[in-house]
Amino acid sequence: MTAFPEADPWARSSRQATHRPAAVRPAAASAQNPCRFYRATLPPSERADYDALLEGLMRGERAVALPGRCDEAAAKRLLDALKLDNPELFSVGGLLLAHSPFGRGKALVEPVYRIPADEARMMREKLSSTTDGIVGDVRGRAEPEQLRALHDWLIARFSYGEGAGTHAHEATGALLFGGGVCESMAKALKYLCDRCGIPCIVATGRTRGNPALSDGARRPEPHAWNLVRLAAEAGTHWYHVDATFDAALSTSVARYDYFCLSDEEVDGDCEPDGAAYPPCPHPFGFYRRIGRFADSRRALEQLVREAKAAGENPVVFQLPRIEGADEAFFQELAAAAGRELAPHPLRPLRMVFQVEVEPPRKRPRPALPRR
Repeated sequence: MTAFPEADPWARSSRQATHRPAAVRPAAASAQNPCRFYRATLPPSERADYDALLEGLMRGERAVALPGRCDEAAAKRLLDALKLDNPELFSVGGLLLAHSPFGRGKALVEPVYRIPADEARMMREKLSSTTDGIVGDVRGRAEPEQLRALHDWLIARFSYGEGAGTHAHEATGALLFGGGVCESMAKALKYLCDRCGIPCIVATGRTRGNPALSDGARRPEPHAWNLVRLAAEAGTHWYHVDATFDAALSTSVARYDYFCLSDEEVDGDCEPDGAAYPPCPHPFGFYRRIGRFADSRRALEQLVREAKAAGENPVVFQLPRIEGADEAFFQELAAAAGRELAPHPLRPLRMVFQVEVEPPRKRPRPALPRR
């Protein structure tokens, strides 16, 4: 028997592809048929094994007979694909693979579960009941508005770290324990999108710096985020969504620096591994859509006046990218305009600023004439 540890999506990031493979087209998703992108990347001969293993794992079976011949490499691919496609498999910690002497070389898989089947079933029910409210609230809205509400609900309850223990890398960490790492957040958003019928992928790769880390390190490290397909007025397109980064930036108000970005916009911050992810060529332009994008000084002054009048404080807005802008440029900007105008030090090219504004002063009422 060969033991396979818990699926490790980060292992693939050390084998970066030198070119982007042709994208896999995931099947249309629905609440009953969620997007299973990684299943589509498997060889056709392994998809029946994937289906059999998924059914057995969801039932908590102690042994699952696979219809095909499965070697060690195939078992690792299956486990990775199942864990990334199905956030409900949080209880699966690994596999034991053996070849049945009665099955003409076919594989028998013995799952390694972190928690007993009854407890896992209760936690899946808890996942459903915990998210019933937000899923019900967004039902009937346009998909971009659904995704925004799911994003806001998730980042408001999330704290980055390993405090959730074994659940810190699972959807249960973010959804039930209020914390975890990027993998937990990405799986949690996929779980919510699956329930709403929005196609969603847990993407893996590397980041050049994580704003959720207290030391603000710029070191490259493994990372997970999401690709989400939205139907909007401009058509149906895929976008990058990094709820982990937005949660770290949302210290006082919700931030959307990493909400529905194109490949060009996310380049350098989130670098996908060799998987054939769908291309994301179209910018969504969130801040422009909500009237918080200023392409001139006059537009910025008008934006701030409107925010003051509405009692919006702080105000978050985006400016156009400036060619040649580097860290020295933003240091000069901070010195000239106040430190609060500088963008996040790890994310200067996002050109998103958060500014404290004073509320409009109340004019004193004129005194009534004496009679």
